[in-house]
Amino acid sequence: MKIYRRKAPAKVNLLLEVLGKRDDGFHELRTVFDALEFGDDLSFYPEKDSGFSLELANPQVPEGFPLNGSNLILRAAEAYRSAYPGSLGGTFVLEKRIPMGAGLGGGSSDGAQALLLLEEAERGEGYLDSKRDPKDLRKLAASLGADLPFFLEGGRAFAEGRGDGICPLEEQIPLFYLLIFPRVHCDTAAVFRQYQRGLTRKGGTLGLFPGKYFCQVKSDEEHCHPSRFARRFYFQGVSQPFFQKEASSRSLCHPILASSEIALGFLNWALQFDASADPLTQLFNDLRCAAIREYPELEEILRLLRDLGLPPPHLSGSGSTFFLVFQDRGACEAMASDLASQWENLPQEKKDLISFVTTRSFPRLLREEEDS
Repeated sequence: MKIYRRKAPAKVNLLLEVLGKRDDGFHELRTVFDALEFGDDLSFYPEKDSGFSLELANPQVPEGFPLNGSNLILRAAEAYRSAYPGSLGGTFVLEKRIPMGAGLGGGSSDGAQALLLLEEAERGEGYLDSKRDPKDLRKLAASLGADLPFFLEGGRAFAEGRGDGICPLEEQIPLFYLLIFPRVHCDTAAVFRQYQRGLTRKGGTLGLFPGKYFCQVKSDEEHCHPSRFARRFYFQGVSQPFFQKEASSRSLCHPILASSEIALGFLNWALQFDASADPLTQLFNDLRCAAIREYPELEEILRLLRDLGLPPPHLSGSGSTFFLVFQDRGACEAMASDLASQWENLPQEKKDLISFVTTRSFPRLLREEEDS
C-alpha cells in the first residue's frame, strides 16, 4: 500500500470577538481565521484489518505531547471508523512543528488532516469509489473540536458560534507573517475563565489595538469600547450596520462582526489603513488582556520584543503566539532579519524566551481539486 501525506497548517486569528458565555457553557465567538504555510506534516501508512497508532518523526517528543488515544489524530481516526465501519487502519507519523498551547490550532489541524488522509487512503486503496459527503465530514470534525471544520479546507474564513460555523472569505490576498513563539503553554479554558472574571458587564468588550496601546493589561479603561470602535469603523466609509443580528442569549452582547460580509469589510479596511510595507495595526483579539493576566510571562515577552525594536504584535487565539502581519513579503523578511540580528546579541537566558519563524497565508484547498 502507498503512503499518504498531508500538510497540517497552523492558523492565526486575524480578528477575534468574544460575545459572552452561551447556555451550553461554551463562549460565543466571531473570528477570522487565516491558515498558514507553517505547520505540521502528517503521513498515513494504511494497513488492512488493524487498529490505529501514532508515531513522531521528531527525534524528541515535545513535553506533554500525547501519543495515546487522547491525541486528536487518533480520536479523529476512531471517530471516522465509528462513522464508517470497515475503514482502513494503520499508522500515522507526525512531524511536529506547531508548538502546543500556542493558539495556532495545531492539534485541531492534525485531527482534521487525519480525517482527510483516511478518506484519501480508502479511495486510493479501492475501499471507496467516491468522496464522502463534505457535510458529513464537517459534522464529524465539529464533534471533535470547534475549529476542526476550518482545517478541512484552510484558507481564510469567517467563523461564528464556538468557531465551528465556517464561511470562507473568497476575496483573499496573500499575507506574510512573523510568528513569535514564547516558551509559554497557554491553556485555552484558563484564558476564557480569566476573560469572564475580567468582565465588568455581561457579554464581551472589544479587544485591543496593540498598534495603539502597547501592553494594556491593567484596567478596563484601557479597552477600546465597542461603540467607539464601531463609530471609528463607520467613518472610514463602511456603511453597513454593525448590529444586524439579535443576540442569541440575554447574556450575549451584539456582535461587531455580525456577518462574514462585515468581517470581510473590516479586514479590507484594516488592509487599507496601513502602508503596504508596514505591519497591520487595526486587528483585534478580545482574549489578549485575559491571556496576559493569566500568564504574566507574556508581558515579559512583550517588553523584550519592544526592547528589540519590534512594533506591538498581535496575539493569536488564546495565546501564546504573537505575530506581526504584512502585505509585503520583503517588509516581513526585513523585520525578521532585524529581529534575528538583535536576538543574536541577547544573553542566552533571554534568547531562550522566544523563537520565531516567517510564513505566509496557506490558500484554501478545495477537496474537489485535490485529485488534480
